[in-house]
Amino acid sequence: MKLNSISSETKKVGGNKVFDGVILQLDTLAKRREIWDIDFQKSNLGLYLLLADLYQLFLTSFVDEKNEERKALKAFLKGKLIEKGANILGETLVLTMFIRYVFNAPTKRALIYGNLIKSAISHGIKPEHLSDWIVREGGIEEVSKKTSLSAKAIEKMNQLSKMKLQVIAEIESNTSNQIKPIDIHGLSGKYALIVVKPDIDKCFVGGTCSDISDNFFETLLTLMARQRIKDKSNELNS
Repeated sequence: MKLNSISSETKKVGGNKVFDGVILQLDTLAKRREIWDIDFQKSNLGLYLLLADLYQLFLTSFVDEKNEERKALKAFLKGKLIEKGANILGETLVLTMFIRYVFNAPTKRALIYGNLIKSAISHGIKPEHLSDWIVREGGIEEVSKKTSLSAKAIEKMNQLSKMKLQVIAEIESNTSNQIKPIDIHGLSGKYALIVVKPDIDKCFVGGTCSDISDNFFETLLTLMARQRIKDKSNELNS
């Protein structure tokens, strides 16, 4: 679904038609979420696009509206969620209500997604750029953590992000400039894993794994970046 299709629905006028338009779009997103739930392990991108559309709907139907309309929408949403059996407190944020409506989410999950969208707003990230931004930042959990971390912790995470970019550049440089490739057959995919056992000045190949997933590659990349940071710190302190 295109982001523009959401914003156009929220521009209905007259009585509760505006709010009914919002609920219609929330119901549509909730149905997409149900489909995503079935195959979520293979589709982080599907989740990111769903959150991007929810983010767009939140902007057009709440953030961009006047204070009086915001209050009315909050009361309307609260009533709809209570009808669905949700426990909504008076201080519950409208963004949290949007998330709980679409994802039928418990408090912790709603908080993580809420932190993500609030962080995107504070960084000036537009809904259409949300997916790419989440990937660059290391995933939803990483973005959410940053909203509640100390300045020192954020600095460390930024250091890790920069080092990961350096590791990727190093990988690309090594593969481009390698004179003689390693003679190992049967591997496939964008990246493959080779497990070696070091022995003084040589290594023995112990096993291989083709077609490693993006999540697995991200984990390996993080480990390599952390090792680089540790080695650099040891050099400075030696």
